[in-house]
Amino acid sequence: MGKQLNKFELAVQERYGKLSGQEQKVADFLLAHSSQLAALTLNEITQKSGTSKSSVVRFCKSMGAHGLKELKVAFSKPGIGAESSITWGSSIPQIFNSTFTGIINTVESAFYTTGSKCYEEAGQMIADAQTLCIIGIGGSELVAHFCATECMRLGKHISTYTDTFMLEQLALPVASKSDVLVAVSCSGTTHSIVDAARIAKSHGSKIISFTTNGESPLAGLSDVVLIAPTYPVFCDDIHSFTRIAQITQANVLYLAAATIMGKTIDGFREQYVNLTNYRKIHEQTSV
Repeated sequence: MGKQLNKFELAVQERYGKLSGQEQKVADFLLAHSSQLAALTLNEITQKSGTSKSSVVRFCKSMGAHGLKELKVAFSKPGIGAESSITWGSSIPQIFNSTFTGIINTVESAFYTTGSKCYEEAGQMIADAQTLCIIGIGGSELVAHFCATECMRLGKHISTYTDTFMLEQLALPVASKSDVLVAVSCSGTTHSIVDAARIAKSHGSKIISFTTNGESPLAGLSDVVLIAPTYPVFCDDIHSFTRIAQITQANVLYLAAATIMGKTIDGFREQYVNLTNYRKIHEQTSV
């Protein structure tokens, strides 16, 4: 298992390519001294990184903070580390506490890493889409099915593929610019998922991906990448908490699309209430 990144390192990794040259100099310095982030002053950062105060402020804003103080508050908390993993010798209280802490840290890191603008952009893609194709195999099947179940309320035509054979043998229903492929792969390297993304890309379809690796082939093909970190759970399991974070991300994505459609499509709000009135559905099925 590689080095576990803390929240600040994950967030910088996700945004690095969009930073200006001066902002990248600030990022490089802070990454090299991330353990000291809480203690560094504005003057120290500017002098040691060879940048200006305005460059540091712009970097902070690119990271979603208004200034250095807010950046410290957001990212100076303890990061994700292997010491929180569960072992064969763990007691039930230790398992309880480690699981609770692990889930909270993983979800929190996922939200720090992927800002609200990504969800706004992805939500608009889904709101505009004619067809949604949602794919994920193995452990990612859980996230794919959850995303599909939520998005069914939007009245879209949705196809879900969670089997390698189906992905490789069947033509995915994404063949135009009005279609969206939602691809789930923690590694971002699953061959059948990446191949499906390449095909969708060649047809001009938009791609939204859920992954832990912002540098993966899947991320490179995607229009929007929703990053969630890995977290050591038990033995070689590093993805159980990741998938809980991805389900949370899928919920934000669905809510973003729903509210966009509610603001822009006449009659959608009334239609949505009828489609998602659980009391009415229960009454109908109980008769």
